[in-house]
Amino acid sequence: MKQTNLEMTHNHLKSIVMAIAMIICIQNANAQFANSFGKQKSGKQHPVRVYFMAYDMQYPGIAIGPEYDFLYATHQKIQCNKGTRYTDKHLYFVPQFGIVKTDVQSVAAFVNIELDFKTIYQSGFIVDLFASAGYAQIFENQPADLGASSFENSLFASHGAFLPQFGIGTGYDFRKEFNTPIQVNFRVLSASVDMKEFIKPGLNLGITYNL
Repeated sequence: MKQTNLEMTHNHLKSIVMAIAMIICIQNANAQFANSFGKQKSGKQHPVRVYFMAYDMQYPGIAIGPEYDFLYATHQKIQCNKGTRYTDKHLYFVPQFGIVKTDVQSVAAFVNIELDFKTIYQSGFIVDLFASAGYAQIFENQPADLGASSFENSLFASHGAFLPQFGIGTGYDFRKEFNTPIQVNFRVLSASVDMKEFIKPGLNLGITYNL
């Protein structure tokens, strides 16, 4: 029993270290991209998004990350019956990290890379299509063994999982009409840490702020 408990403790600590390391790596990557791409191209800081999640339409979570548009960005002028209209199109590269509850007894710390194709119309209306691939470290409540101490009862078991996401969204860009560097977004998506249940609906409600 002691050996088993020691192994549980070791695995738990290793999982925590992995989760912390993932967050540090993604933060370092964000800083590198900001230095190498953003300032060279525009001299401005990149927008940062904060998204609140509803995993499986019920479990809460949050994701944070910057938006980089070095892959593709264009400003189009369109002639129509009402005159000239302007449309912005961007393919954003978005490294993110976050935490989400995946069921009643499980919490996941995750990192992912998202590609987000976003169209912003002159009125401020937004349409975006997105997909991401990521890794989640899932922490679960470990059932208590008879005779185990209260400390051992509080230990978590954890395991890694692939976390794909894809979906469609809409929103509004306040820069178009009010010159305020804020976007609000609402997205419908599929996100699942269980490959046996690949399609699992969820929601995102977020704010993007241009620093």
